[in-house]
Amino acid sequence: MLAGVSHFGHNTSENAIRIQITGALIAFVLLWLAKASQNTI
Repeated sequence: MLAGVSHFGHNTSENAIRIQITGALIAFVLLWLAKASQNTI
């Protein structure tokens, strides 16, 4: 089931995409939390 581990060298582009998606999600959550905190104050 761990195909990503056995073919780690071939999935460098997929890993880069996953990192970009993860970074975008984190940035979105941080911005949402910042807006939520401003609304409560």
